[in-house]
Amino acid sequence: MSNYQSHFLVDINLEVLSGCKWKCTGCNVNKNENNGFVGNDFNRLMNLFKDLQANNHVLINLAIGATDFMTARNSDDILNSELVPMLDMFKSIVLNTTFLSEKDVVEDWAYKLKPLLSGRRVKFTIPLEPRHIGNEKYFAGIKEKIRIFESIANETEYGGVYNIVNLYEYKKHVDPLSEFHEFSTKFDHVWHEGHLDLVISEGRLPLTDPENKQKVLKMVNYLNGLYEKAVIKDKSTLVNFNYGKRYEGYDKDYVYKNGNLYSTVFLGEPLIVYEEDSSLGKDSEWNYKTIVEFENQLMLNSLKYMEKTKDCLNCEFAPHCAGRGLLYLMEKLEAVDCLAPRDGFKTVNDNFYKYGNFDY
Repeated sequence: MSNYQSHFLVDINLEVLSGCKWKCTGCNVNKNENNGFVGNDFNRLMNLFKDLQANNHVLINLAIGATDFMTARNSDDILNSELVPMLDMFKSIVLNTTFLSEKDVVEDWAYKLKPLLSGRRVKFTIPLEPRHIGNEKYFAGIKEKIRIFESIANETEYGGVYNIVNLYEYKKHVDPLSEFHEFSTKFDHVWHEGHLDLVISEGRLPLTDPENKQKVLKMVNYLNGLYEKAVIKDKSTLVNFNYGKRYEGYDKDYVYKNGNLYSTVFLGEPLIVYEEDSSLGKDSEWNYKTIVEFENQLMLNSLKYMEKTKDCLNCEFAPHCAGRGLLYLMEKLEAVDCLAPRDGFKTVNDNFYKYGNFDY
């Protein structure tokens, strides 16, 4: 991050792929509702990215999802030469796949994408089923297919593998953190730079439903407990709890989906909330100015909500939580109790340099 400390860092998640053959535990992605780039949105996004670059923003990761690109029915319409101008603007391309497809499918996609990915830096996000931890055959198959893909698309720099875990309470595991850590340690040397990203998929559910609010609240508290154990036990370097430092506001994450551009709540990993007030809207202009105005309005709304909470007004981490969207989430969930892992925050800030090195 040291090269970009005077810049804002931007990650964009394009939820443009539709269709998926897998049924991953805890997944709340609506597999069939993504409509690619709507209307003139590809050009709207290109103009937005150019404007952000002109205003001190560095475009880091362009993720293409949200389903498995090897099984999505519209991958050929998205992953082609027309995407090149957009790929050229980002430091890394992030592709989502389980690597559970048959070997011939993996080979076909490697040959097909080789020209598109040549000379680029590529990362993979791999949805991981925790029930398979310890299943040597399962992981051996995935590793073999990764090697097949990389050996064919061999003019690409591979920047890491991020194992996506849809968070839920793992009743079969007494200490899921230890299980995750053991997994990361075991496979890190094979998968370049291995990480486990714990994702609260329930955020995708409509939060107008009180039951969904309780689901999200339960998982937020569960994730916070894991985070605090991780930093206290010094296991956060492999389990990827990137909450950032106090007052850090360098990086921004946005999700494009069906004509809307959504802000995210940064809770370890981006928590996507598809609510009207978290979107710039289909009809508004997308540029640096509207992004700043939108973020400022979110911040003002969060600061107003602080007055309704129990602890935020006197908390040193309140600016961080407002900037990361935690206060926005509290308001959506009608929560008044703290949703931040404050003990973990304190540990991280007391050891700033130890926990301060993240790979963008």
